[in-house]
Amino acid sequence: MKKKYIFSDIDGTLYGMNKKIDKNYSITINKTIEIGHEIIFCTGNPYFGSMKSIVKKHPNLNYMITSNGAVITNVNNNETLFSSFMDKNYVKELILIFDKYELNYSFWNDKELFCSENEKYKKFVTNFFEEKLSFYSNQQVIKFLVSVRDKNLLFIEKLTNELNEFGLSIANLYNDGIEVMNPNINKAFALKVFKDKIENYDDDYMFIGDSNNDVQALKVTEFSYAMANGMDEAKKISNFHTSRFDQNGWSEAIEDYLYRVENKYGKKEFK
Repeated sequence: MKKKYIFSDIDGTLYGMNKKIDKNYSITINKTIEIGHEIIFCTGNPYFGSMKSIVKKHPNLNYMITSNGAVITNVNNNETLFSSFMDKNYVKELILIFDKYELNYSFWNDKELFCSENEKYKKFVTNFFEEKLSFYSNQQVIKFLVSVRDKNLLFIEKLTNELNEFGLSIANLYNDGIEVMNPNINKAFALKVFKDKIENYDDDYMFIGDSNNDVQALKVTEFSYAMANGMDEAKKISNFHTSRFDQNGWSEAIEDYLYRVENKYGKKEFK
C-alpha cells in the first residue's frame, strides 16, 4: 500500500488527564510507521515538555503539529517549519480583557511558556505542560489558553463574542477553556500548510480527534474519526466513530482506516 498519513489529536484521543500512553497505542504507533506510514500528532498543546516526551518515547515520529496548527515542527532536529505569531497589539488587548475579568490564562510562543499571575494556576500550568514558566516582557505569542472552568455558560458566551470582535480563531473546549490563535489558524489549515510546503500527501489521509478544536480538520477528510468520549460537534461531523481513548479506540480506528483505504483501491475485498 502507498504511504498513508494519519493525523491525530492527543488529549482525549491518545490519552486522558494522566497523560499516559497505553502500551497498545505505542505498539500501534511503532508498527504503523514500520510498515511505511506516517503518524503526525496534531494538538492544541505547545511543543514543550509533555509533547517532547511523546517524541522521546517514539523516536520514529518525524513531525508534530502543535498550538492548534500555529506551529509545525520537524521533531528529528526540533526545527520549526511553520509558525504563526499574533500581532503584538492583539496580544496586549487580549491580556487587558483577560485581566479585566480576572481570568487565569497561559500563553506561549515556540520557545517560551507564560502565565497569568495566580500562583496556584502557575503551578497547574507548569505541571500540565511539563515546562518551566518564563517572564513575559512583550515577546511574540502564538496562542492563548484561557481557563473558564468556574464560569457559567452566559459568561463564556459573552467572552467568546467579545473575542470574536478581533477576528481571531477561537475554539471552546468542553466549556472548560477557550483557545485563541491568529485568524484562520486551526488544525485543518495546518494540514494544508503541511501538504503544500512540507510533504505532499493524497487526499485519503486520516484525522482522528475528540474536541471542538478538531472539528475543522474532521470536516476536510473522508476518513474522519471521532472518539466515543468526544464532544458532540466532533462526533456529529465525523464519518466514522471509535471507542473511548481508554478502551483501545485509537488503535481500533487506525486499523479500520488502513483496512478501508486498502479496500478502496481494490487490493482487498470486504468479507
